[in-house]
Amino acid sequence: MGTTLNSLKLLDNFTISTPEFGLSQIVRRADLNKATALRHLKELCEYGLLEQDPATKLYSIGPACLRLAGVREATKPTLVAARQVMKKQIEIVRESMHLSLMDGEELRNVAVEESQFHSVRVNFSRAELLPLHATASGAIMLAFGPEFLKDHLKGKKLQAYTSTTITNPDQVLKYASHVKSAGWAESAGAREADVHGFSAPIFGPDQIAIGAIACVIPQNRITPTLRGAILSSIRAASQDITTIFGGLTPATFPTDFNETLNMVPGPADHEMETQ
Repeated sequence: MGTTLNSLKLLDNFTISTPEFGLSQIVRRADLNKATALRHLKELCEYGLLEQDPATKLYSIGPACLRLAGVREATKPTLVAARQVMKKQIEIVRESMHLSLMDGEELRNVAVEESQFHSVRVNFSRAELLPLHATASGAIMLAFGPEFLKDHLKGKKLQAYTSTTITNPDQVLKYASHVKSAGWAESAGAREADVHGFSAPIFGPDQIAIGAIACVIPQNRITPTLRGAILSSIRAASQDITTIFGGLTPATFPTDFNETLNMVPGPADHEMETQ
């Protein structure tokens, strides 16, 4: 690994939750000797990618990152780039996709790409709110998003959108724990009857999900082959869009989506909560 790349990899340590580090902390986290770490830090500071507080001696992200981020956003906006990823995957699976991001305590659609391969497809509108308990994207956020989402759900009266919507918060959170092991979520008619959704997380810089990418299709088009293709597609889109948003995927996140690990809520769960 080149010296330049070694220096740049130090930037991965800085996140929203840990925005500052001292030299000794960087040495431990990056597993470098003190002299090497100091040389890398000085180089990054010289270019402006890092800056050092003269009083505390702590290092933090520097102004050059803002300049570069500004150039990136002006020339290739994140949502434009994300939509290109979605279009690429639609060419493979031939089904529509949508991207949602957290807006406070709500999950909101921010980009929709519809497939032109089918006359019958599921329609989504931009800025549409997605209920956490009744969508695959919502299950993703409960599994990989900030903890306050779970706390907000507990004790809340949840709306039944269809006869199979799970409205018991405990059952919803139980499914979210399965989603965390699988890496992906599935929703079978929970918000709209005869509509099937698959979703994967979009991670932020602190390795916590900031949103979700989803593929939603009519139930009658589901086949084992299409199911496998969709899981591969949303896995690839999750990786690419996370990178576009400057996020980091946790080391524990599954490298492949295993279908057998995901237990989609169904009639049995609904019957259990109404007994």
